[in-house]
Amino acid sequence: MCIKFLQGVGVVQALITFGSMVADIVDEHELKTGRRQEGIFFASVSFSGKFTTGIGNVVGGVALDLISWPRGVDIQSAADVPAETIVWLGLVYGPIVAGFAVVCLYCYSKHRLDRDRHVEIVKNLEARRRGDESAEAAAGS
Repeated sequence: MCIKFLQGVGVVQALITFGSMVADIVDEHELKTGRRQEGIFFASVSFSGKFTTGIGNVVGGVALDLISWPRGVDIQSAADVPAETIVWLGLVYGPIVAGFAVVCLYCYSKHRLDRDRHVEIVKNLEARRRGDESAEAAAGS
């Protein structure tokens, strides 16, 4: 129960951080291209989440086949599952799944947009927007 609690706390923090990182990247992208495209970025995030969930289900099913997880009405409890199969399930669900988390942490570590850089980006965007509004006002008069 404690491990699941800690996992939940970590997942919530990761999701909040990830959403914030994407929003910051949207700002950086707007500064570089002049186009605000948060819909494209967040749609990509949504699609990739759905895609990885689907692939995860397929991989999970294949993993259960590889460890010869028993099926049928005669399997009523863990006592009906061979001990070796339960050990394999623990290995698949534990260290192997944790390996994917390590890959995620590696990808997070490559994100170089820090607080100071983001403040600079926001200031530049605000200046650009003020400049655009001034140009539009001058053109209209």
